Amino acid sequence: MPPRPPSGVAAAWLVAALSVVAVAVAGRAALPQQAGTVDLLSQANLQINGAAAGDRAGLALASAGDVNGDGRADVIVGAYRADNRRRVDSGSAYVLFGRPTLRTVDLNALRGNGFRIDGAAAGDGAGFSVADAGDQNGDGRGDVIVGAPAARGTGAAFVVFGKKSSAPVDLAALGSAGYRIDGHRPGDSTGWSVASAGDLGGDRRPDLVIGAYRADGRSRVDAGSVFVVFGKASTRAVDLGRLGSRGFRIDGATAGDEAGRAVSGAGDVNGYGRP
Repeated sequence: MPPRPPSGVAAAWLVAALSVVAVAVAGRAALPQQAGTVDLLSQANLQINGAAAGDRAGLALASAGDVNGDGRADVIVGAYRADNRRRVDSGSAYVLFGRPTLRTVDLNALRGNGFRIDGAAAGDGAGFSVADAGDQNGDGRGDVIVGAPAARGTGAAFVVFGKKSSAPVDLAALGSAGYRIDGHRPGDSTGWSVASAGDLGGDRRPDLVIGAYRADGRSRVDAGSVFVVFGKASTRAVDLGRLGSRGFRIDGATAGDEAGRAVSGAGDVNGYGRP
C-alpha cells in the first residue's frame, strides 16, 4: 500500500508548524534561539519538545507519509543545531510515528515512538529542511529526505528509507538505509530546501526537488539553482554536478535571485498527466 496523505493526529501535527516562525531580516532568516517546541493548543493537544537547548527543533517540520507501514501518517521534525554523536551542530531529524493517543513527545526520549536521524559531520546542519520523499524504493513505506546545507562544503541532502525499527540512523554510515545527494560546488548551500516533486519522470517513482539558493549557475552569482532528482531504489550516491539522465537543473534568471531558497512540488500544471 502506498503512503497515505496526512490525516488524524498527523494532520494536527502539521497545523502545529504554524507556531514556528522565522522572521526575515535583511534577506536572511532570523532563527529561533531556544531548544524548540512545536505546541498545538487545540483539540489535538499535542506538544513536541526539543531534545536539548540550542537544537532549534521545529524550525523544519513536515508530513512524512507512512514511514513504518502501520497505516498511520507520520511526521518528521528537523533540529539542525543538534549535537548528537558528539558532532557539534551536525544536526538531526526526528521521525515521529503516528498514534491516536499521543499527547506529548520528548525528542530526547522517543521510547519507540519514532527514530532519530543524525548528521554525518560537525557543522552539517542536517535537519535544516525536511520533507516526505514518497516511496523511493517501492517497499510500501514512506521515505524521507533531510537537507544538510553545510555538508561537505557544497551542501547535501539525504534520503532515508522507511522502516519499522526505532533504531537511530547515522547519515555518516547510511549503507542500505538510504542514499546521499551531494551538492555541485562549494558554497551552493544545497539542501537549504527539499521537497517531493511527484512522478516527473513517468516511471512510477516519486522524484525529488532540492534547492541550492547560493549556486552560481550560468556564471550568475547567487542566482541559485533547483535540482530535480529522479526517484530510485538504489543506494548509490548522487552527484548533482554529474546528474546526467538522473534528473535536471533549473537555474535562477539573474544574479542575486537566490532561486531555490524554497521549493515545492507543483502538481499537474499543464494537464499532461505529470506533475
